[in-house]
Amino acid sequence: MFNFEEIARLYEENKSKPSREEAIEILNKEDLSDKDYIKLLNCDALDILEVAARKAKRLTEAYFGKNIFLYIPLYISNYCSSGCIYCGYSCFNKIERRRLSLDEVEDEMLAIKRKGFNSILLLTGEDDTKEGFEYLKSAIKIAKNIFLKFSLKQVLYPLKDIRNL
Repeated sequence: MFNFEEIARLYEENKSKPSREEAIEILNKEDLSDKDYIKLLNCDALDILEVAARKAKRLTEAYFGKNIFLYIPLYISNYCSSGCIYCGYSCFNKIERRRLSLDEVEDEMLAIKRKGFNSILLLTGEDDTKEGFEYLKSAIKIAKNIFLKFSLKQVLYPLKDIRNL
């Protein structure tokens, strides 16, 4: 069973950037621990990341084969409190902000379902407000009633809130 508290604790204990030697040592292991993965996620050496990406690809194919999972993305809100320079939703971009109404969310999902898609990816900006979280919960409830499977790309809310999704 996935234990959010344990992962959060491990992350806090291991979030510092690993030395180059430590990253190479981790990548040479046959089996990586959660602690190892956390350390690699904090590595910023491009050549080390390239080796990690190749290993991840090899392991993914070994476990899952060469499967392709098709889904359709649905952008439901562009409110964002982050300033990521690569993202069009950045809070620093002077764009019109909008959330689809929940009726619009449902209409869009039903239209997607009618096109034959059974999987959807819900996307929003990183709206870490209480209003944003309640909106997201409502959109997920709609998705659960329409699709066999859905995924979510959203800001990481506190663990206690994620459990309520």
